[in-house]
Amino acid sequence: MTKSFLRSVIFLSLTLAGNFVLGQKEFTLELNTYGKALPKKMRLDEAFKSSKDRSRALKALIATLYKEGYLAASIDSVVSIEKHSNAYLHLGARYKWAELRSGNVDPEILSSVRFKEKLFFGEELNPNNVASIYSSILSFCENNGYPFASVRLDSVELADKRIKAKLHLEKSVLVKIDSIIVRGDCRTAPIYLYNYINVRPGDLYDESQIEHINTRLKELPFIKIDKPYYVLFGEKETKLYLFISDKKSSNFSGILGILPDEATGKVTVTGDVQLKLKNALKRGELIDLNWRKLQTQTSDLRINFNYPYLFNTPFGVDLLFKLYKRDTTFVELNAAAGLQYLMRGSDNLRVYVRTKQSNKLSNSTEIVSNIADIDLDYYGIGISIERLDYRLNPRAGISLDFDGALGNKKVQTDELVDEEIVQKEEKSTQFDLMGRVSWFIPIGRRGTVKIGTQGGWMINEDLYTNELYRIGGIKSLRGADEESILASAYSIGTIEYRFLYETNASLYVFFDGAYYENLSFEVPVSDTPFGFGIGTTFETKAGIFSINYALGSQFGNPIKFNAGKVHFGFLSTF
Repeated sequence: MTKSFLRSVIFLSLTLAGNFVLGQKEFTLELNTYGKALPKKMRLDEAFKSSKDRSRALKALIATLYKEGYLAASIDSVVSIEKHSNAYLHLGARYKWAELRSGNVDPEILSSVRFKEKLFFGEELNPNNVASIYSSILSFCENNGYPFASVRLDSVELADKRIKAKLHLEKSVLVKIDSIIVRGDCRTAPIYLYNYINVRPGDLYDESQIEHINTRLKELPFIKIDKPYYVLFGEKETKLYLFISDKKSSNFSGILGILPDEATGKVTVTGDVQLKLKNALKRGELIDLNWRKLQTQTSDLRINFNYPYLFNTPFGVDLLFKLYKRDTTFVELNAAAGLQYLMRGSDNLRVYVRTKQSNKLSNSTEIVSNIADIDLDYYGIGISIERLDYRLNPRAGISLDFDGALGNKKVQTDELVDEEIVQKEEKSTQFDLMGRVSWFIPIGRRGTVKIGTQGGWMINEDLYTNELYRIGGIKSLRGADEESILASAYSIGTIEYRFLYETNASLYVFFDGAYYENLSFEVPVSDTPFGFGIGTTFETKAGIFSINYALGSQFGNPIKFNAGKVHFGFLSTF
């Protein structure tokens, strides 16, 4: 009885499943090819959900046959009785190229699109290949002054299942951008705009540059697009119209830090104030002033000046001056001059020279083995690339910055000889590598995950404390005191989730993990500190405020909640 019951259940299940499948695909099709087999890997379903799906499948089959060289393929007739159809397919012969010649197309264009006649000699016909050649030729013409060009096959011959033809190109008129007209309240120098969008009056029409104009203008923090550009083609002149206005981009920002001293229990207040003047001279230039007081009796002043498109070329200059004083221990002076090659947006490739001097301040006769008077002359190269959807509060995109420098190093140290301190000078070569990458991955409608890494590596046999990297704090390792960690090599990884509830507002949680080593001591020091916390940014009429709270650990010590780091930030645009 049990076996009989199981057989009944299985039979009923199969019947219901079969009825369900047939119910889903009720329209059937039988294909008649007059005894000829379809090409391999080509098949047609026998059941469909609707008559429209069945018709689409037949059209798709013909299109596929055309691509495979069956140019005479066709559906002769379709006979339908209720929901069943018989389709009669004429397959025809499969054609090959006897030859496809270059015709009147210029050798320069043929070389650019990589066209070779031998590729179309005796080969199976694939219309996609021909369409690809058409598209490549037309793209070349559009990007070289001929936006109205057309191309076709000429002298077509069909014989013995083979095709002979040659390409025929009609360039039409040569088009130049005669003028660029700016509509709107934009006072930025036209010469800067021309260079930035890479389109200038008198240039040949270049579709590859024209189509990216709006994207490039959006990257400029001091430009607002009122409406999309357009190109007016006239009988005698071609004009490019830009509808743009000035936008506030210069900003003043400040960070206030409250750091408890574990030893004394007192609170230390630190500060980081920055003034960025962007496009103040209407040439796209940047004047950047930054003053920081990160620790007691320690201050840092940095001045940066960047001027793009010097003498109407794709080159710009970048100048830097930096003065750092570490309590009563040492003072460091940096000065740099660089030449930039400007690419898309803010992307640039640069070469530079930099001098770095670090001198002891102590007048004591005591010898400090890991501090010396250092002179470094660096020669470096760097690259910056940015692809962010919005610089102030990005949700998607990537940015990266890399620098590598080779330097001549001169060191003066003190040695004790016959109970007297004698200065000793040594010369060597030093390498300095630094990099930073930030990748923003959208999550949901308003979320994003930031994955970041930054690092540096000094390569030299003799390194001293007063020349090392200074890491820790809001811009590197949150949860550690500002610039409290000295490292000859370091790597910091960051993962941060942000919820962007407004254009310039977000809530976030973060984790920073690092590895560093300090080779300036006789016994090298290394550690894997980490920090984590929460933060928020929000916008008011006065500007954008930010608050961060972070905890951290170093050398495996337990996390102390009473030693949390609080940072207040402010950004005002004008």
